[in-house]
Amino acid sequence: MPERLVLWLSAMAGALALYLTIIGIPTSVIAKDSTFRTWTPVLAVLLGSAAVFGIVWDIRRQWRRHELRFRSPVYRKRSTEPSTDMDRGETCTRQAPLQARYSQSPPYHDSKGEEVTAIVQHRVGIFNPGGQAAHRVSIHLVSMEPYPRHFREMPPVIPYAVPLLSGGNETVGITLAPGREELWVIGYTATGGDGTMNAGGFAVHDQRWRGLPWQVDEDERWRFVYQIVCNENPAVEFSIVLYADNGILRCVLEG
Repeated sequence: MPERLVLWLSAMAGALALYLTIIGIPTSVIAKDSTFRTWTPVLAVLLGSAAVFGIVWDIRRQWRRHELRFRSPVYRKRSTEPSTDMDRGETCTRQAPLQARYSQSPPYHDSKGEEVTAIVQHRVGIFNPGGQAAHRVSIHLVSMEPYPRHFREMPPVIPYAVPLLSGGNETVGITLAPGREELWVIGYTATGGDGTMNAGGFAVHDQRWRGLPWQVDEDERWRFVYQIVCNENPAVEFSIVLYADNGILRCVLEG
């Protein structure tokens, strides 16, 4: 709804700017009122600038959405399905599927301090058990159930390309050598000094640090569903369940 409102207001601003340019400015030149003559061009420029800003903003938003969609497992699965018998024969050489790893200990559970209130960075490891390298490996959050009750104007952004711990373009992915594991950062949790449990970074639209905006109640339990994507194999799905355990947020791997 806010996106449509911005686009609608941009269209209205553009129409008004065009009207002032074609009708208003020539009329203001003829008019004897100096205020009308002065402010009509200024208003046309301001409205035109607002329209251009809104259109550029919407184009960037759509571009980001299409980029994530093209890298999503569903799109890649359709684009890589064999179309002929020869293609089907070539795809029979698929290697062992990639494996997701997570536990409550390093390197998957990284606490930024020794105190109970320290921020914990949660990481998922992807291991290649096959005998060949896997190319363009990436992780995508495809669903979350349920959504947070308290997200402080920062709802989850899904689909979401999970960032690598080592950095790089999360939508392009990496080459994962056989017998090797790489880590992806799925999010952060912490317990405040007042006992409130908070989470963040699980689905942020621009990958930037936004703190821990999601407050988690004791009875909340979230399931994040991820898919591992690579060129060689179909997508592999797994889940991370986040839950409260005596005032501390914990994650567990399922699937």
